[in-house]
Amino acid sequence: MRNGRLSISRVSGGGEHAHIRIELVDENSGVHFLDASLSMKDFALAITGQGDLPVAFTLRGMELVGKVREHKVVEVEVAAGNWESRELRARAACAMHEVDGWLARWEDALNWHNSIRSSVSHGPSVYRVVYERFVAGTD
Repeated sequence: MRNGRLSISRVSGGGEHAHIRIELVDENSGVHFLDASLSMKDFALAITGQGDLPVAFTLRGMELVGKVREHKVVEVEVAAGNWESRELRARAACAMHEVDGWLARWEDALNWHNSIRSSVSHGPSVYRVVYERFVAGTD
């Protein structure tokens, strides 16, 4: 058996669009792997013992459930260049550190809040970039 978190919320969309949303989150990976939606009437029936009710749901990230999310921060040098190529330069700079399953949040290399050193005289800028990976859990 795995541990996780359950969240049940009422979504008020006015009239017949109001519904109950149920979300399941895996504790180890932090993956939100199930989103379910059902009418308020069906939810009321479910919590009072009625079974086999219709529900719309989305499953995602099942391959990550049970794994452990690791993260690290890497200082990445992004080459100087024109404004139009900034995304390509950030992706390329981050890709150099994507080894052993680590994946960059390359957008961090575009965010001035993560800047350690700005481009001076057209030299490289340095950014703190978060990398994440999922590894086998210790069940």
